[in-house]
Amino acid sequence: ILDYGSTDGTFRILQENLGRMQDRFQRVELRQNKKNTGNISQNVNSLIRCAKGEYIKLITGDDIMRANCVEQMTVFMEQHPDHLMCYANVYVVDEAFRYGDNPGNQYFFEKHKAFPQKEIFGQLMKLCYVSPSILVRKSMYEKYGYYDETIHYEDYDMWLRMGKREEFLYLPQKLEYYRRGNHSKTNYRTKGGRERFIWMIKEEQKVIRKHLKGLPEEEKKKYIGFFYDRFIWAAKEAGLWRTAIQLAVKKRYDCDRNRK
Repeated sequence: ILDYGSTDGTFRILQENLGRMQDRFQRVELRQNKKNTGNISQNVNSLIRCAKGEYIKLITGDDIMRANCVEQMTVFMEQHPDHLMCYANVYVVDEAFRYGDNPGNQYFFEKHKAFPQKEIFGQLMKLCYVSPSILVRKSMYEKYGYYDETIHYEDYDMWLRMGKREEFLYLPQKLEYYRRGNHSKTNYRTKGGRERFIWMIKEEQKVIRKHLKGLPEEEKKKYIGFFYDRFIWAAKEAGLWRTAIQLAVKKRYDCDRNRK
């Protein structure tokens, strides 16, 4: 457990309960960083370097695993020893753990299948389709490096790195609750939604630019088009019509000049 410079008494509470956790779990260590830099990737990388097990379970602070989540994912990975990661379906809920108004809003995937390896990179350039429920082997980081600490969408960058060579395993079972609250980065319909949307575009641009390097010009143009199409659609869905029009104009400008 790494406390990242918390100021609300979290570290004291962890110290008080450390003995109970060590009795319950095989190996528990408590560490503390005195300063919180706000760099989540840096924090995650520190924890991964400390880990000694074969698997790393990735989960964000506002999501919750179902009771059998780790067990099912681990068994699945044991059945596929040559693969480095798997992802599963999840329930999509709001802050009160209510499901969406219709079945299409209840799950991350309604219908989904794992893509053949040769299609993965291209599909990821269209959309980061990997769900929030993920289990990876620690050896993945030894092969592809740790998360890029200079960007916010470090997981998207990692999947693009892997997508050029690896096959991604998919479990259709719904193993986690994925919360989309009023302040989620992907919720653009609430107050401040347009500002979050613009921020997200800029951050994903950093990832896309990184992976456009070295590609043939026609592929670059295709992926730039995918990038804008994704956000034009998202802007329309959120009712951000002015932003959608601006993106459509920008898409034509950037694709015509084959730059981003």
